[in-house]
Amino acid sequence: MISNERHCQAGEAALNRLIRSAMEGTFRKRTAGITLVELLITVAVLGVALATLFVMVNAGVQLTLRNYSVNHSHQSARNSFQFLVGEMENSYSRFTLFRVHPETGAISIMANPANAGVEPPGLPGRSLSTAENGVAFWQFIGGPYRITDYTGETWIRFSMVNSAENALSGVPRVGDRLYIPTMEAEAVIRLVAGGGENVLATLDRVFQGRLSTTDGAVTTCQIFRRSAFYVRNGNLFYADSAPVGAGNVNAFVGAVSRGTGVTSRAPFSLIYDSPSAPTTSAQRVHISFESHDAALEARRLRTGTVSMPFTMSLRTGTPTVNLQ
Repeated sequence: MISNERHCQAGEAALNRLIRSAMEGTFRKRTAGITLVELLITVAVLGVALATLFVMVNAGVQLTLRNYSVNHSHQSARNSFQFLVGEMENSYSRFTLFRVHPETGAISIMANPANAGVEPPGLPGRSLSTAENGVAFWQFIGGPYRITDYTGETWIRFSMVNSAENALSGVPRVGDRLYIPTMEAEAVIRLVAGGGENVLATLDRVFQGRLSTTDGAVTTCQIFRRSAFYVRNGNLFYADSAPVGAGNVNAFVGAVSRGTGVTSRAPFSLIYDSPSAPTTSAQRVHISFESHDAALEARRLRTGTVSMPFTMSLRTGTPTVNLQ
């Protein structure tokens, strides 16, 4: 009897040890760290996920920047080009090309550029001259103004008010050209005084003959101004009073930037009617205007470049006097 109890107690103790051992093993397994293989697999999966996310985000950012670059370039080029074309539409003289040194600003006049042998778009049988980064022209400022007094001196009086007592547009300034159609004569204005019905302009020369202002005789004059566009260091400049040939663009009056990010280093060319007579075609100029978003150039997003080719002809009714 005692022997049986001892065997039961020994069995119970062995069972308890077995249960404790199993429980302790399970606990140890649950609290043990991950293996190296599991760690490498986790890192690899996480790396792939992050790389995929980065590629997607970066692609979205690049597309956004490219879209912004294209839109900004188009807007910049359009604004600059519209202003350029709007001013050149008032041209009343042959176009003169000139070259501006990008660093010193020195001016070199290209009176008769060489024939480049390139046919302009949409103009078969014509050819383009070599391109330069500046173009000058005389543009119409105002008139016709009624001359009220001229007696063969170096001064002339005229009225900027028409018969309906409305003020006419265009205010003359020093350096403008005064042109009298009936005399086919012109002179440079050296001094301007007065206004309205009584404008007194001092001229650089004396016209031959006198003008009658009595007995209902009406003689008129017109005002023209030398203007220029030029590209320098990625900027398009406009000078509304440009004495081309003054030696340096810093001498231009009213030269202001009208566009940035201009990639066309030489956008202006003359159109030649024939290679054998290039000087007869200076009435038309070809413009190949390119622009890009200079702010994003560092990111190499040159896909934002926009090109606008254009052909400009003189305004009709050009004076017979060759304004140069």
